[in-house]
Amino acid sequence: MRRILKTLEIVTFCFLIFSLIGCQPPTQGETVHKKAQKLRNDENKAKQESLHKQASIREQEKLQEKKRLEDQIVWLSEYKRFCNEFTNAPNEIKQQAIGQEASKFLADKRLTKVEGRIQKLATAGQLNFPVVTIAVGDYEFQTSAEPIILRISPALMAMPIMKNSKVYKAVLELRENQCVRFSTKKGFNVIADSSRERLCNPSEFLIVELNDLTPCAETPKTPTPTTIGK
Repeated sequence: MRRILKTLEIVTFCFLIFSLIGCQPPTQGETVHKKAQKLRNDENKAKQESLHKQASIREQEKLQEKKRLEDQIVWLSEYKRFCNEFTNAPNEIKQQAIGQEASKFLADKRLTKVEGRIQKLATAGQLNFPVVTIAVGDYEFQTSAEPIILRISPALMAMPIMKNSKVYKAVLELRENQCVRFSTKKGFNVIADSSRERLCNPSEFLIVELNDLTPCAETPKTPTPTTIGK
């Protein structure tokens, strides 16, 4: 009898506590709902983490591809020192000297069968010569819209893409963002003035004359296996 009375007291006490704090013990339905909500939260968190990981992998792949492309140009890392020297030069006279040194450095440089992507295809100049811009990593190589004398030497000229030439015929079949392999004539034009942006920005100085331009070879597709007699 005492045990029954004790149990009733405990039940009554618990009922009073729940009444005072305005709470009710969770029902089975509420418990299931909370578990389902937690499961959804865990799934959303896992999805966000997966997306973040995939984005990180894509960014890493981009950096690796950029490095692979730029590593084709063995002298490119050496050229970059001119930008650093230019930035730290104490005055404009020193900057001009560094710009001239950079021009001389490029005097005997050329590219042979370098892989890049067509950044832009356009025409310019009075005779509407094709102007092709090819990106190799962060660096851009662009043809001229008219004959220009390279600063590196009055004897060197960068000629535009002449109509009916082999390169011109190749350009007719290309699309922007297409992978290509290209070779250049010896010598690059650099804008050797006192502007850091001109010397350090790759898209500002690499004016080239192309002597070869071809699409990248497509990766052969694996043939779909067939079942004889099916």
